[in-house]
Amino acid sequence: MYSPVGCSKCFGTGYYGRIGLYEVMTIDDDTREHIAAGANVNELRAAARERGIDTIRDDGIGKVLDGTTSYLELVRVTA
Repeated sequence: MYSPVGCSKCFGTGYYGRIGLYEVMTIDDDTREHIAAGANVNELRAAARERGIDTIRDDGIGKVLDGTTSYLELVRVTA
């Protein structure tokens, strides 16, 4: 894993610019049925994970592993 290293361009933070973390859930028939049945957020999240949809934290973990961001930044923005 990488750690941020500061410079004058990033004002010592180790980060310059912005990169997004994304979680996209398409509303298919299964999701629509869960919503109609009154599923709560945790139930919807579990159903999405069963279908292979990555969470925002999963996206962040990928960015930590490829060096785009640090673990501490991931925890800070997804806590």
